[in-house]
Amino acid sequence: METRTRERLRERDRMRGSDDSNDGDNGGNGKSKKGIIIAVIFLMLIANGIFIYFQVTKNDELLNEKELTIEQQKAEMEKTRAELQSAIAELETKKSELAKLGADTVALHNELERVKANMKNQDSYKGAYFKLKKDLDDLRAMASVYEQEIKKLRGQVDTLQKNNTRLKSELTAAERAKKEANELKQAATTQVKTAVATIKDASGLKAENIQTFTLSAKGKEKEGGEYKVKDIDLMRVSFILPENKLAKTEGKEVILRIIEPDGGALFDLATGGGSFLFNGKEIFYTQKQDILYDKKSQQVTFDYKKGNPYKPGSYNIEVYAEGSKIGEHSFNVQ
Repeated sequence: METRTRERLRERDRMRGSDDSNDGDNGGNGKSKKGIIIAVIFLMLIANGIFIYFQVTKNDELLNEKELTIEQQKAEMEKTRAELQSAIAELETKKSELAKLGADTVALHNELERVKANMKNQDSYKGAYFKLKKDLDDLRAMASVYEQEIKKLRGQVDTLQKNNTRLKSELTAAERAKKEANELKQAATTQVKTAVATIKDASGLKAENIQTFTLSAKGKEKEGGEYKVKDIDLMRVSFILPENKLAKTEGKEVILRIIEPDGGALFDLATGGGSFLFNGKEIFYTQKQDILYDKKSQQVTFDYKKGNPYKPGSYNIEVYAEGSKIGEHSFNVQ
């Protein structure tokens, strides 16, 4: 009995010892888990700090790149302005030389003043760089044209001067020498005027590829320049204003005259007709259009509907702009 009692007491002590051991293990595991959580939180804080550092560094790099781009744009803008100033100075020199040779420099002066004003008005304009580049290209094209005209005028003056020297050496009488000198001066003036007229003509509009079409009352279209009276309900005149770098970008008034076989122009106020002065005389026109010419090639079309039938015979077409006749054509009606 006592022996069994002792064994039971020993068994109870062993069980208590086992429970205490398990409690110790559980406490150790709790402490280990808590340490892991703290370590993970610490690592996350470090990673977040590294991310923020790289993000700030990236933003700084983007700002630096943006500032660099702006500086590059400013440098390119200043470079273009400097080139434009150089082109203006070159054309100012050419203008002075043309004036000495007797050429008309009004158009060149006006164009230079326009470009100068453009430069002042575009200081804060978003697309100023591209407009300045366009003005620069236009001035370079003008410089090339005027340089050729100056060379031509120099050659003419040089030739005339050589002829003058030769004639003077051949003539012994003072009167004849004076006469030849006057003739030489007059010839030089004529040559300069011709050259100036050539420059002016080069900047003027031209009407090219003038064509006529007719539309019948049923809408049937014909072309070719030979038409029958019964087939004409509406007359269409179409032509091209070709590209001209020397012309001004501005509104242009284009006038159409359709001249009947008897010499009179088709004219009716109700269909857009009117009159204008040409070479000091008032003449009548058939129709008129206001267009915006921007130096590029463009098509112009007139549609004219006559109130009564066309007279059989040959008709002439004349196109006017800027006070000049810029093109003509003809068609026949049977």
